[in-house]
Amino acid sequence: MRTNIIEARSQRLLWLIVLGYLALSLTYSVAIPLFEGPDENHHFFVIKHLADGKGFVQVDPANLDSSWTHGLHPPLYYILSAAIMRFVDTSDAEVIYWENPIGNKGAAGNTELPANTVFHTQRENFPWQSTTLAIHRRVVSSAAYQRQK
Repeated sequence: MRTNIIEARSQRLLWLIVLGYLALSLTYSVAIPLFEGPDENHHFFVIKHLADGKGFVQVDPANLDSSWTHGLHPPLYYILSAAIMRFVDTSDAEVIYWENPIGNKGAAGNTELPANTVFHTQRENFPWQSTTLAIHRRVVSSAAYQRQK
């Protein structure tokens, strides 16, 4: 009898932890502006390349500084993300990704440059459509299979 009570409490606690994690992941997806997460632009365009049916990115060993080197990461993340994004129109991705030429690109503590790496427009507002919808779907769904550091 006592074992059943402990198992029931453990199961409830586990569900609370999972739901809390998913709530935090959803909050992260909504709170962090598009393309402002670490390497998000690079990951997105590799996933888009795959989702558009162009296959895996072929990386040129002579050009390893390219953003396409993200194609060298383990492919399961990209395959799952491409499957989620495949049926969403991302043809406006180049418009949504409007790079800020003087934005702070990861220089921690640098307060002399604007914080945003891209310019943000009304296209990112809710209700999400096209590329904005695809990115939010990918971020939220990746919470289920992404390794936490």
